[in-house]
Amino acid sequence: MSEIIFFHAFTDCDQVSFLSHCGKTKAWKAWSNLPEVTETFVLLGSKPAIGDVTKSMQVIEKFVTTMYKSTTTCVSVNDLRREMFLKESKDLESIPPTSAALFQHTLRASYVAGYLWHQSLLAEPALPEIEEWGWQISDSMPTPHWTALPEASKAIKELIKCECKPSKGCSGRCKCIKSDLPCTELCKCNGDCERKQ
Repeated sequence: MSEIIFFHAFTDCDQVSFLSHCGKTKAWKAWSNLPEVTETFVLLGSKPAIGDVTKSMQVIEKFVTTMYKSTTTCVSVNDLRREMFLKESKDLESIPPTSAALFQHTLRASYVAGYLWHQSLLAEPALPEIEEWGWQISDSMPTPHWTALPEASKAIKELIKCECKPSKGCSGRCKCIKSDLPCTELCKCNGDCERKQ
C-alpha cells in the first residue's frame, strides 16, 4: 500500500507539485513498463531516511525519463533534458526537471507519503525537520526548496546561439562571434564550425 501512497504524492497531490507535462496517466504507464520501481516506492513511502532517498535516485531518474519519453535509452534526467532540448528542440516547460530539482521533489514526496500520510492515524506522529525534506521556511510558512543549483539567469551570463551553417563556417555576422563567445552545441553549427573573421 505504501507504494501507491508514494506514487500519489510523487505524481501530484495537495502538498507536492507535479512534474510538468506528466500527469498520473503517463506515470502509471511508466510504472507498468518498469515494475522494478515498486520496491523503491515501497521504501520511500514508509518513513525513509534521507540516505534512502539518495540511494533511490538512480531508479527514480529512470522512472522519470520513462515518463517523459517511453522509448528513451537515457537513464539520467540530465541526459534526457539535453537530448530533448538540443535534438528535439523541446521548450523548457516540456522537458524533465534537473536531477537536483528532482531530488528535492522526491524528498518532498517522501516526507508527505512516508511521514505525514504514513502516520496519519497516530495521535502524535514523529516528524523530522521539514527543512531537511525539500522545503524551506519563509515567513513562518514552509515553501518548496526547488533546487540546490544556482538560478540559470545568474549562472549563465548569456545564452546565445548562432544560425550559421556548418558547411559555410561562422563569419562576422555570427551572434557568437559578435558576443565574443565560442559556438556550442546549441548553435546550428553544433560548435564544430570554422571561424572566418
